[in-house]
Amino acid sequence: MGKNKSIKFRLLLILVILSSVFLAGNWVSNNANNDIRHEYNLYLDKNTKLSTLPVLINELATNFDILTRNRGKETIAQIRLLNGEVSSILDSIEPTIKNDRESLMYFRALSNMHTYQQEKVKNIILVQQYDSESYKDVVYIKSLYNYMNSSSQSLMMSYQQFSSKNYAQAMEEIRKEEVSINSMLVLFGFFSMIFAFMISKDIFKTLKELSTNAKLLANGEWHMPDIPQIYYKELDHVANAFNKMKEDINIYITEVNKKAEVELQLQKQSLLTIEKEKLLKESQLLNLQMQMNPHFLFNTLNMVGRTAMLEDNQSTIKLIESISVMLRFNLENEGKMVPLEDELNALQAYIFIQGMRFQERITICLNNEMDMEPFLIPPLSLQPIVENCLIHGLYDIKSGGEVNIRISGKEDAAEITIRDNGKGIDKERLNWILNSEEEEQLPKEKKKSIGLANVKKRLELTFNQEDLMQIKSTLNEGTTVQIKLPRKVR
Repeated sequence: MGKNKSIKFRLLLILVILSSVFLAGNWVSNNANNDIRHEYNLYLDKNTKLSTLPVLINELATNFDILTRNRGKETIAQIRLLNGEVSSILDSIEPTIKNDRESLMYFRALSNMHTYQQEKVKNIILVQQYDSESYKDVVYIKSLYNYMNSSSQSLMMSYQQFSSKNYAQAMEEIRKEEVSINSMLVLFGFFSMIFAFMISKDIFKTLKELSTNAKLLANGEWHMPDIPQIYYKELDHVANAFNKMKEDINIYITEVNKKAEVELQLQKQSLLTIEKEKLLKESQLLNLQMQMNPHFLFNTLNMVGRTAMLEDNQSTIKLIESISVMLRFNLENEGKMVPLEDELNALQAYIFIQGMRFQERITICLNNEMDMEPFLIPPLSLQPIVENCLIHGLYDIKSGGEVNIRISGKEDAAEITIRDNGKGIDKERLNWILNSEEEEQLPKEKKKSIGLANVKKRLELTFNQEDLMQIKSTLNEGTTVQIKLPRKVR
């Protein structure tokens, strides 16, 4: 297997092959149909002209009979016109008649008789008074018309047989071509399906391995072996992100433990100086942020592992790209402030992933009404709030769930409002979140709301300001979270 194969390239290759075969088959089929129509129109035209010859010859005979009794100018003009039409028909069918020996025999006989009768009729028109010789010519011409009529009918029947045979042969050849084309289309289609099946099988096998590793990480197996190289570059990026994330998580855990020890010692010594208080605040802030990142990453990766196995290739690619954006954002912004615009971009990727998960059950809308450039925010501050809406507020809803995110405000402060129409938060839990109690002091059933308390505490420590986050909730009606984001850190 070659390195750095692209899933998108393979899928486009299959599409191009199938499209090319289809277009080629369609082009050949159209040419065959055009040949059929040409042969049929030619056959119909020649037989139509041949069928008019007996009629024209009969009209010639009738007008000649009138001419023998009355030498009117109209009769003479009509005879000349009819002779011209017969000559025109004979000239037009002569190239085609030459291809059939029997029809050519009748054609030559009819052509010779036609030429001879034209000359005789011309002479009779010039005769002022019939004599015995002229009378013989009149009788001969009348009998000649009968022979001409018989020859024209024989010519018509002979050519019909000849043209019908040729038309049948042409149809048979075209039919054979269509069978060959259809066989080729089926063959190419079959091989393309096998090719697509092999690619899909390989991709799903790789996704299953990624899903297994995601579950191991979600279960806290930090020391599992690295994921080996994957030969599809999109999935290899995800595998590298897994490995990098696992390595960083181990480092984070070590750092958190060290920071916790330092914080405990500083607390025991009662922190008498302002510098010590500052170190304590920074330690608490990094501790909270590191606590939240694994929680977010494990839940998201576990969901991606389950969802990817159910989607088609294009949706899987988009899903992988979204989680890659969130992983990169998470790994690159630990312990520092990020622009509000970057935070919203990561939130957009998270919204897409959750949209794939909940489909029509829940609608998530993001509406920005201001310039976000002057504002900074602790990374991953908004995603836990939206996640709390989905997991706790709207998780049991069957349809009609809504999460609305609105960014507004003025130059000195931005207001971020996140509202859902879920089941709400009871007063006791809401009071705990607003008072930001320590997690270790909470009963087990209340710890699942750590996301909101975590965000509130991080905002307070970062901006050294309370009341930056307000929560309003009514049971069975929904919850509204409002964040006031100062322009600069104090």
